Amino acid sequence: MPANRFGHATLTAPQLKMIPEVIGIAVVLGFNALWLRDPMRTTGFIAMALIAAAVFVKLGSRLGESL
Repeated sequence: MPANRFGHATLTAPQLKMIPEVIGIAVVLGFNALWLRDPMRTTGFIAMALIAAAVFVKLGSRLGESL
């Protein structure tokens, strides 16, 4: 995939794998909230916080370099 070839120059393969996962989960949660009118519960907020923490841990060093 061309995006992986370009992205791999700055990010590692595991970091590149996390990005679509986070986007996919955010889309599903947004669809549930907006289209199905199913509000997020406390467990949903906790799950998103854990995912955000995982992304920060995995991408944290790279994000600090780009800022």
